[in-house]
Amino acid sequence: MLSTFYGWKIYWIYTSVPYDPKRPVVCFDECSYQLVEEVRQPIPAEPEQPERYDFEYKRNGTANLFAYFQPLAGWRHIENNRKLSFFRLVCTS
Repeated sequence: MLSTFYGWKIYWIYTSVPYDPKRPVVCFDECSYQLVEEVRQPIPAEPEQPERYDFEYKRNGTANLFAYFQPLAGWRHIENNRKLSFFRLVCTS
């Protein structure tokens, strides 16, 4: 878990440096995400009772989410690929 102090240091880096298109601040991130499917139909909502879901699910593998963005330019791109590695994504960008 990152501390609040660390979060403020990162925020300071992003906001203290003016935007320079010749030297952009580019950030990369990778996240593995589990793909699941509902096994049973949810129980519909009733008065004063929200819609309910069963805890059982079918696993459909995983997917890698890759994000790269320029916070100072307000630009971001997110890619979903099961077979692409983070290294290959960085090398082809």
